Amino acid sequence: MRQRGGYLILTIRSGMKDEFNALLPARQPGPLAILSGVEVEEYYALVEPAPVQGKLLNGMSNIWAERLKILDQDKTLPVARYGKSNGWLDGHVAISVHPYGKGMVYTVGAYLDDAAQQIFIDHVLQIAGIRYLKSPTGVEIRTRLSQAGEEIFFVINHTASEQTIHLPWSAWDHLTRQPIQGSTRLEAYGILILTKDQKA
Repeated sequence: MRQRGGYLILTIRSGMKDEFNALLPARQPGPLAILSGVEVEEYYALVEPAPVQGKLLNGMSNIWAERLKILDQDKTLPVARYGKSNGWLDGHVAISVHPYGKGMVYTVGAYLDDAAQQIFIDHVLQIAGIRYLKSPTGVEIRTRLSQAGEEIFFVINHTASEQTIHLPWSAWDHLTRQPIQGSTRLEAYGILILTKDQKA
């Protein structure tokens, strides 16, 4: 990660236990604190959801919350903080980002709602320059690797209505044996089996 750069996302309870499921003596994220630039100051299960607010996203933390303490004051930036809710979280860091070598490490101390989680993941993917296949609600995408190491995408429409799939790259549809560019329609309960067009 240090040599070539990369993106790491630490989430709740990261670095709490070792490979033998034993609790580590250091605060979370344990040995990963040098990467994250933060440590978990306090954590607890939530009775009521707590708001998570920032320029990137506004959402809620459900079920669980971790209050982050910034260790590297010069380089670690808060991405979002907890809003007014229960006192012990109010105004404290919920999500942070810290450069490490040529890479970036995000620490997410909140159990984000689905919408906020999607905004956050979309942001990280965009910053990392990763183009990915995104599915509409009710459409499942699964990937497998061929023996040659090529990614195969199985796109399954579980709904009774036609869906539109937008492709970030040119693809080959193995069922119709036709190339696809830009977007394609997937009929009700339809299936696509795609691989990336290596010439694109």
